[in-house]
Amino acid sequence: MTRLTLTSFSRLGALLVSAAITAPIFAEPPAPDWIWTSQGERSLAAGAVFERSVSVDGKVDRATLRATADFAGLKVSLNGTPLLVLDPYDPPAEIEITRLLKSGENTLSVVAQGVVGPSAIALSLEIARANAAPIHLVTDASWKTAAGEAVSSLGRVEPRRWALNRLPDISPFAEYNQWKEALNGDPTAGPGRNPGDAQLSPLPPGFEIEKIRDAQEGEDSWVSLAIDPKGRLIIAKEQKGLLR
Repeated sequence: MTRLTLTSFSRLGALLVSAAITAPIFAEPPAPDWIWTSQGERSLAAGAVFERSVSVDGKVDRATLRATADFAGLKVSLNGTPLLVLDPYDPPAEIEITRLLKSGENTLSVVAQGVVGPSAIALSLEIARANAAPIHLVTDASWKTAAGEAVSSLGRVEPRRWALNRLPDISPFAEYNQWKEALNGDPTAGPGRNPGDAQLSPLPPGFEIEKIRDAQEGEDSWVSLAIDPKGRLIIAKEQKGLLR
């Protein structure tokens, strides 16, 4: 039977400390900025093409591209190969592009088409490499249009933005009484508050929610909501029919 002595534990501890010291420590990836062309009004339905090159050397373990747009659609390609398409009001997208990267210079191209509203796009590309620091490419003020024009940085993208396309985990023990709260109203409603208003989750700073209307008699339960190309809300009823 092998016996462990105090000396053995001391050596083991030294090995663990050594491994911790020699392990590479990489900085947190930067957050992308919302960007748009600096030419003209953002509120106009105008298009723009953005390009950026990234040089890759060494073995790539994984490359992940994230893209999102606000009041705009976009098409992203790498070295001429289409990667993804987002229509206006689509949720953010995330794809793996490891096999599409080549050694040396790679060109990322984004064709964006704005709609009426404050158009902006944001992208991030993270390239994890074996035994080397990762490469991060994010949209910021250093980007240019394909015509060489400067872009405007419109602020950082909140990290929670990337979670919008992920469905929540639901367990058999999840709370399903929200519809009852909406039906029965808020019993703690105070002065100036409609007892029929349901409790809402806390909102990020600067955001507000305004109730447009309540469901009317004969309108059934509302089960889904979408936004059409003109920015109008379309609600699907549980049994049959749409509300616009």
